This record gives sequence, structure tokens and C-alpha cells, in this order.
Amino acid sequence: MKSFRNAEIQYLIATDVAARGIDVTGVTHVYNYDIPETVESYIHRIGRCGRSGENGYTCLFVDPKNEKMLSEIENNIKLTIKRRTI
Repeated sequence: MKSFRNAEIQYLIATDVAARGIDVTGVTHVYNYDIPETVESYIHRIGRCGRSGENGYTCLFVDPKNEKMLSEIENNIKLTIKRRTI
């Protein structure tokens, strides 16, 4: 974590537990390789980037079996998440 905070490394892979405790300035991108189990977890995850009025980018990988949770997230945040097929 110290190396990430000091910009000695560019990437950090973290669990949901770490997502709640990370407060690092300058985080511009968050990639979610699995859909969170709750809307609250999603908000904590993406809240790591784009702070203090800065822009941020988040990407959420979702397979068809998790479309229901994706809809719950969208309803809660009142935004439609753009879909892209890979």
C-alpha cells in the first residue's frame, strides 16, 4: 500500500475489505472484475476514483447471470451503465 500511495507502483489489486479503507489521491480508474454483492459495495468500490472534483473511470465486468444485480445498481444510483460486449 505504501508503494502505491507513493506512486512507486501504478496498479493495486484489492478486495472489498480494502476498498473501504483505501483513501489515496490521484486514483483515476477502478476495474471491477466481478459484480459486487450489494449496491453499497459497488459505491464504495467506485468511490476510490474521481475524487475532489476530478474525473474518474470505472469498468464493471458482468456476465448474463448477474444482470439482475446490475439493474439494482443502476436503479439505486439513478444512472444507466453503458454496456459493451467483449
